[in-house]
Amino acid sequence: MTRLTRNPAALLAVLLTVVAQLPAAAAEPPPGGRGAQAEIQIGLCAPTDKIVQALDLRPRGAPITVWQFDDPALTLFGR
Repeated sequence: MTRLTRNPAALLAVLLTVVAQLPAAAAEPPPGGRGAQAEIQIGLCAPTDKIVQALDLRPRGAPITVWQFDDPALTLFGR
């Protein structure tokens, strides 16, 4: 298989995984309760500009700040 045929297949797998999560995320939470939330992280092995172009990524809303806490030896980063 050439690289060209593997990348679209991998992209399709990523998109199907994300789309499969949409119904659960779009469901209304029960009255007085909080809806279930999940964070999905997917590693993509391609140059960033190609990924952005393929996924048609663009900012939606205000930027967010993400904090990751680790010890000086970077134990969590190593995992």
